[in-house]
Amino acid sequence: MYFIIEQHNQRIGRVVVDFGMNDVRLLDMVFIPLARGKGNGRQVIQMLQHAAAVNYVPLVLSVLCHNYAAKALYLRLGFSVVENTGTHERMIWYPEHHNIIL
Repeated sequence: MYFIIEQHNQRIGRVVVDFGMNDVRLLDMVFIPLARGKGNGRQVIQMLQHAAAVNYVPLVLSVLCHNYAAKALYLRLGFSVVENTGTHERMIWYPEHHNIIL
């Protein structure tokens, strides 16, 4: 699924997500330069974490190894690195089932 991210009726970014049977996969997320570093990515990730949690599946993504800001954000939000290909790191977040509010 492709989503356009808007703020105050202005397009500020895009996110591509695959909602599978066994996981939610963040395939791509990008923001315009003026919208970066303002918490927008964190909000999108947290919404995806909520979607994964209510479906009892992990949230999976891949990040460039040299994208230190994105990796730091994902680690702060509870992701773990599960694979390093040399150019990308595959990261995964597992929901805590006992904290889910349906």
